[in-house]
Amino acid sequence: MSTLGKGKSQVIFFGKREIIYDIFRNYVNCHTLSFEGYSDWKLDGVKIPQSPSTYSAIRLYPEVLTFFQKCTPIFSRHYKELFFLDLELRTIALQTLAIFENISKFGSSIAYMGTSGSHHIPSMMFEMACRLLGVPQVFEVQIYDGLALPMVQKNSVEDRLPISSRPFEKFQISSLVHPLDKKFKASVSWVNFHSSYSKAFVVITKSAIRKLLRPKNLWKKHRHISKLSFHGTVTDIKIWFSHLTAISYYRNLQKAHSSSINNILESNSRGKLIPLIVAHFQPESTTFPEGGRLHNHLDIVVELRAKGVIGPIFYKEHPIIFASILGDQLSKSGVSRSKQYYDSLIALGCFFVSDDYNLLHFDTALPITITGSIAIERGVRGLPTVVVGPAWYRGLPGTLTLDQFIDKILTGGNLCRHDQEDSIKFLQQLVNGRLFSLKPLLWAYRKEIEDMEMQEWRFQFHKFICELIDDPPVQINKPNDSLL
Repeated sequence: MSTLGKGKSQVIFFGKREIIYDIFRNYVNCHTLSFEGYSDWKLDGVKIPQSPSTYSAIRLYPEVLTFFQKCTPIFSRHYKELFFLDLELRTIALQTLAIFENISKFGSSIAYMGTSGSHHIPSMMFEMACRLLGVPQVFEVQIYDGLALPMVQKNSVEDRLPISSRPFEKFQISSLVHPLDKKFKASVSWVNFHSSYSKAFVVITKSAIRKLLRPKNLWKKHRHISKLSFHGTVTDIKIWFSHLTAISYYRNLQKAHSSSINNILESNSRGKLIPLIVAHFQPESTTFPEGGRLHNHLDIVVELRAKGVIGPIFYKEHPIIFASILGDQLSKSGVSRSKQYYDSLIALGCFFVSDDYNLLHFDTALPITITGSIAIERGVRGLPTVVVGPAWYRGLPGTLTLDQFIDKILTGGNLCRHDQEDSIKFLQQLVNGRLFSLKPLLWAYRKEIEDMEMQEWRFQFHKFICELIDDPPVQINKPNDSLL
């Protein structure tokens, strides 16, 4: 095992990962970046200014502003009052550049993000500051039942890769693969219970009471960005009704399209490939930024049409999209689904397949996912799948890019099954020795973990730290010219 002395490199922490922070600081110099409210950023407890003070930082302003202007999925998901968005984007860009200046003084460093992806604006601000400096960012990509695959990126999710070392215990790939039909049946029975009006009414009422009783200053600790306030009770109700309207409309369309889909499949005697979009649940949450350029299903359909694909496109919703209530809160799936959304898909030539459409057999209708697990479930059965985004399992045998699939359609090419053992071996090679449990980091599981288990987990994480920090240091783009 390699050993590590303090001072060789430095780690900047963002997020609430106190246990990991306590382990890291025993071996390396650690710094903490915290966000406690609008314009209240602190680095090691020292407040960060709202704007940069160097020319080399301020000249990056157009690039940073453009970047945040493309982050609308995050804003629409979390915030209700977007009237001030245009102004706040500029405030956010300036604050990001100030963070960039402050963390540049650490020289060679690594950023530990404490999340699977930047799904909130503060996290995205820190990620952008690290990108500008060339500081690698370590993410905990959760892939199965509380198990995370540490991945490192430098410029964007497109270059995200697993760490090279294997400091953790082996993980059997069979645990990662579950028959889709069993998952679907379990999901449907669960959804039927949680989609009731009475359940939603109770959840909305409880949420409203909690917000009324919450101290006003508590908002400072909830990722609050200036005038962009979070969804309130009225917005929750609007989202819920929009969701119910959309799902009811989708159900009617499924029935209306049933005979057309059967006719299309029966008349497809030449075996022409048909795109089948297997939709994600809450795409603005699970595919942005993880999905890369084409992080929305409508974008994929438009891309197919723009590159010359004609004929029908099938579309299948994620089973959990029919749940308006998840646990004790609204699912917010209504943010990404509406009657207009389905109308747009129809206008682009989409047909909605039934819920029980079999995705685990070889067919001319080839599933397309952004980053979903359907590619794994099919891959280990020797079935091909189109993967649009930079999924953590990128390179899995049997997967195609969207451009490869389009080329097959336009040239009249066919697809064949592959050796399922190739996919299994690929996944084994990818995850074995790299996965670690997130349960010691979650309070809900903390009491269930024995002291010996915790000691073993800490020991394994120590090995991970040593391997991670022993990588060659990164030369960062440090700003050093005073502007003000």
